[in-house]
Amino acid sequence: MKKLYNLLFLLTITTSLAFAQEPAVFTVEVPAGTQSVRMTGNFWGWNPVGGPIATSNGLDNTWTVTLFTNGGETQSDFEYLWVITDADNSSNPQQENLISSAAAGDCLDRINAGEFNTDYANYANRKFIAAGSDDIKSDVYGSCYLAKDALELKGILDFTVPSGGSDGKAIHLYANDNIADLSVYGIGVANNGGGTDGIEYQFPQQSVSAGQHIFLPRSQSAMTTYFVNLNQFDVIIEAGVASQNGDDAIELFNNVVSDGAGGYTGSVIETFGNLDCAPTASTPCNDYQFYSDTWAYKQLGVWGFGTVDCTDNTTTTQGSTCVYPFADTSLSTTNFSNNQFSIYPNPVNSGFVNIKSRIAGEKHITLYDVMGREVLNTKLQSNTLDVSSVNNGLYLLNVSVNEFSSIFKLVIN
Repeated sequence: MKKLYNLLFLLTITTSLAFAQEPAVFTVEVPAGTQSVRMTGNFWGWNPVGGPIATSNGLDNTWTVTLFTNGGETQSDFEYLWVITDADNSSNPQQENLISSAAAGDCLDRINAGEFNTDYANYANRKFIAAGSDDIKSDVYGSCYLAKDALELKGILDFTVPSGGSDGKAIHLYANDNIADLSVYGIGVANNGGGTDGIEYQFPQQSVSAGQHIFLPRSQSAMTTYFVNLNQFDVIIEAGVASQNGDDAIELFNNVVSDGAGGYTGSVIETFGNLDCAPTASTPCNDYQFYSDTWAYKQLGVWGFGTVDCTDNTTTTQGSTCVYPFADTSLSTTNFSNNQFSIYPNPVNSGFVNIKSRIAGEKHITLYDVMGREVLNTKLQSNTLDVSSVNNGLYLLNVSVNEFSSIFKLVIN
């Protein structure tokens, strides 16, 4: 339980809200299966059920809290953490614990930048800086991950679709903040581990809002059919730049301008993959793996991957064995649900994690490290997975039973 702040402090902070200037919007990505999200912090005496309740944003497991709506933002800084319920089907509120991440060094950059308040041993809190109110406030539950820009890569698709050819290729992006002019960003596809090919595509001039999902399909009509519809995406731009072949890295650029000679200049803000390495079906690179005829998707700040060739001979993603994580599965008779599984304890301290399923059948388990490398692949008839041989760290756990699957962030201590 966090330290309690005295009543006088709370009254002082509450009084300062009257002098606020603009609302502050906080978004957090949470584990699949989460049923409710709220904030806690010194404003609310660190009461895990006393802070403001967040609103779900739908398919992407993000939730949003807006503070200071009656007058805007206070000039006082404050500390906060996120609390979720039912991610483990226990109905108990689970307050995020950043201590292990801080002690392991994962949070050092953000601590040094003043974005966290921590002494490593006793607490690690997120920090809201009033003077930096326009900065990105997009968190990942239980993690120090922070997007480096208002726009980030979210998914890389290399599907086999019924129309064939390159129609199943697309790039999925997410806006962490409002962007007045999207054309300051660009994309480059680095082919076959041969190094950067620079900026090959500049986005059109248009604005996007924080929380919007942007989809760049090579063929909008083919992807509309394969997803049944594309209504879950907020902005759709048909773009020939989606030319990746399952072993290619993707670069996202900012400050993109024409160089006057038919090309562009700009700064790299994010790279998916390794520019100098092309993975194969049997040999991944240092930070990603072969994704031919499947997808790569960033969830809880970590890239996860579908099974290679899993879209072959399929007509929709909902009908495949590797449903794209951001697909609207209510359009499928399969009715995929993230609530079919519960994972606990998390973090894992005993070397064993319980994986319970509401679906009968053998569990197919795949564990990936933060670089996207497969570190464990097994099948379970029981509910207990032995991870005692796995090094401490943050992992992405994929659980599948029959046609159902879900991805969870797993911390092993």
